[in-house]
Amino acid sequence: MQLSQIGVIADILWHEIKNHAKNVDLDAFVVMPNHIHGILILNGENNNHNIKKTTIIP
Repeated sequence: MQLSQIGVIADILWHEIKNHAKNVDLDAFVVMPNHIHGILILNGENNNHNIKKTTIIP
C-alpha cells in the first residue's frame, strides 16, 4: 500500500507515541483511507483511581 502524505504523518505520529507517553506499548496499527485503527497497551500503575477501563467495539 502507498500512503498519502497524511497517511505518512499518521504513521510517523503513531510510532512517536512511545516517546511521549510512558507505560504505553504499541500493538497493531493500520492506516485506512480516512481514519486509523490502532491498539495501545496501557501498562503500569494508574494513580488516578477515577479512571475506568473501557472497551469500545465499533
